[in-house]
Amino acid sequence: MITNYNIYYGVASATYTAVVAAGTNTTVSISNLAEGTTYYFAATAVDTFGLESAYSTEASALIPANRPPADITLATIMVLTPPKTTLHIPIGSSLVNTGQLTFSFDPGAPANARVNHNSGLVTWNVTSAYALTTNSFDIRITDATSPSPQTVQPVLVVVEDYLEVDLGASAAQAGQVVSLPVTMDSSSGVTNLVFAVQWPAGRFANATLSALAPSIASGTLQSQGTNIVVSMQTKPGQAINGSAQIAQLNFQAVAGQQSAFLPLAISSVAAAAANGGLYSNYFPGSGEVVVVGNAPLLRGAQPSGLSQNLTLYGTVGRNYELQCNTNGFSAEAWQPVLSYLQTNVAQTAVVTSPSPVVFYRLLAQ
Repeated sequence: MITNYNIYYGVASATYTAVVAAGTNTTVSISNLAEGTTYYFAATAVDTFGLESAYSTEASALIPANRPPADITLATIMVLTPPKTTLHIPIGSSLVNTGQLTFSFDPGAPANARVNHNSGLVTWNVTSAYALTTNSFDIRITDATSPSPQTVQPVLVVVEDYLEVDLGASAAQAGQVVSLPVTMDSSSGVTNLVFAVQWPAGRFANATLSALAPSIASGTLQSQGTNIVVSMQTKPGQAINGSAQIAQLNFQAVAGQQSAFLPLAISSVAAAAANGGLYSNYFPGSGEVVVVGNAPLLRGAQPSGLSQNLTLYGTVGRNYELQCNTNGFSAEAWQPVLSYLQTNVAQTAVVTSPSPVVFYRLLAQ
């Protein structure tokens, strides 16, 4: 008659280092087994005379780890970018189209970055405040239909330097002197700056440069036909820092010319930073001069509903009439909107039309 079952076990096959007496029970619980370890088991039976049978057929079992699985981490996506740029970083995979994956930021992502919950597209408007910084953050990818661990996609964005140079805008009558501000913004200060300005033939003359930043030692202009080249150097040991107007470009609008909107685009920028290195990323801007010569000019801004902001350019002291037309193919459909005296080269007017499509023109009286 069976009076007891012994359960032998150990971590090697047929090598049993421990035993548990189960009595006459056909099941028994064994505790304190090591997680992640394979154990081998065999049973024997003991009768009323104390005689013990041979080992039963051996069984084995892997004891699972009693903890959540660690995240799987993908290789880091590395991006090198200038500031003043909007980044678009795709994180998704082929499973995106099946709707199996969702995406989210782990803590530590840039404040103005966004990740599309369904597609995994990361969008980040990298402002100038992030210049010369290294930014690391994680995208958590979750597969709603899989028991596998969540996936972490690390992203590393290195933001480089920047230098921005701009010209202002002005309106003048033909024959008048024009002054445009030269402004600059940089990540590391500037000691030497060179750039070209588009210079339309026959439009402007007698260009000069007035340096305004106290750190500038010299500033020169060189004519190259359709361009003028501006050069500025700072005093020894000094740099132009931050965002500010650094100089003024002065010239005369040639008398007798026709009216025109004249862009003055900046190009071919080169500069040395305060640390002696050259900048890698340049953002040249554009200035503009509206010259009023033989005829008035008219410019409209983006309309708001049926209201339209207009800028009226004309010769100071002359009378003009603003007209509108809701049928641009009919020369007889022009109607007067307002008559006025030009008191400045550029004036503004707000007009309202009952039609969503309307044309305007400006005539001298």
